[in-house]
Amino acid sequence: MSMETVVELSAASDGASLIIHFTGGIHAWKIGTNLWDIGPISEGGVPVSKGSFSTEELQKFAGEKGLHAIAFEDCVMSSGVYYLVMREITKKNENHLFASANEWRNIESNITQARLDDYLTEHAKTGRDELDQVLDAKTSIEAVTGYISDSLRSLDISVSAISDHYYEQLSLGIREGYDKDQRFETAGNIAMYAHVHAFFLQIGAARDYLAKLISIRTGFGESKDAINRLVDCLCVDRLPNDAILNYLVTNGNIVNKADTRRMIQAGWLEEVGEIRNQFVHKRPYGSLACGKNGFIDSTDHTLGLHRYSRLASLPNGENRDILDVVAYHYEQCNQFFIDIAKLTNMRREIRTITDKGIINIR
Repeated sequence: MSMETVVELSAASDGASLIIHFTGGIHAWKIGTNLWDIGPISEGGVPVSKGSFSTEELQKFAGEKGLHAIAFEDCVMSSGVYYLVMREITKKNENHLFASANEWRNIESNITQARLDDYLTEHAKTGRDELDQVLDAKTSIEAVTGYISDSLRSLDISVSAISDHYYEQLSLGIREGYDKDQRFETAGNIAMYAHVHAFFLQIGAARDYLAKLISIRTGFGESKDAINRLVDCLCVDRLPNDAILNYLVTNGNIVNKADTRRMIQAGWLEEVGEIRNQFVHKRPYGSLACGKNGFIDSTDHTLGLHRYSRLASLPNGENRDILDVVAYHYEQCNQFFIDIAKLTNMRREIRTITDKGIINIR
C-alpha cells in the first residue's frame, strides 16, 4: 500500500480548566479570579454560557434554582495528554482541595514508602526489576487501601461522563426547541448506560474492599472480602472493638437484627446495596422505557434556564432522575470514606519523596 499523504498528528496545546458539575446538565466554568460562567442557558433558542458570577453569587444562584453541586473537575492537557481529576463536593467537608480517593491513595503510598525505605536501607543498589518485585509485594492492608482508592477514582470517571452526557443532551434539547412533553434519545445512551452500571459496580467494590480491611483489622483474616460475608460473621454480643466497625454500627449502617444476635446491613449501606443489586444483577439501567430517553424542563423560563432529566425506577418503586440518584450516592459514598479514612489511624498526608527514595533520575 502506497503512502500518498503524510499529516503530522500534532499534540493539542497545553492548557487547564476548572469546571463545577451541577445536577440537570448545568456546568460552571471558572473564567477568572472568583469569576464563573454557567451554561447551557437558552438565549433565543441557542445554548450559550452566561456570567459572570462571583463564587458567592454562583452558590446563591444554584441554591435558588435547585441546582445541586456535584464536584469540581480539573481538566488538564499536557504534552498532548488529557486527564481529569474530580473532587467531590460534600456538605460536611469544607475542604474540597483533595478528594476521598486521594486520602486513600496517600494511606497506601505512605505504607509503601515506609516499607521501601526499610528495604533500601539494606539494599542500596537495587535494579528496576528487583524494585518492581519489592513494590508488588504489598502487605494486605497496603493493597486494600489502594484498591479502595482505585474504586473511588472510578466513581469520579463515571460521574463525570454521566454529567457530561446530561450537558450534551440539554444543549441538544435547547437547540432543537424540545419541551417537557417531547422525549428524545441519542446514540450516546449506550455509553450512558455503561457509566451508570460502572458507578454502582464500583460503589460495591469499594464497600467490599472496606469489608476486607475491617476483616483484616479485626482478626478475621482476608476471607471476609465482601460486606455480606463480614456482617454474617458478626454477633451483637461479641463485636470486635475496631474504630471503623464501631463507626458503621454507631451510624446505623450495621445493626442488630430484631430478636436475634445477628447483625445486618441497614442505613445507607443497605439502600445503595439494593440499588446496586438491581442495576448490576437484576435489571440493568436502561432496560425499562422510563430510562431509554430524556426530556428538558424549564427551571426559569425568563432566564432561559432548563434542566435535563431521565428517570430511573428504583427498588422502592420510586421514579427519580438518574443523575440526582447518582449525585446523592456519590456524595454519601465519598463522605463515608473520608470519615473512615480518618479512623484508620494511618498516615494520610501527601507522600514526601526523600533522597533515600530516589533510585535513579532519567
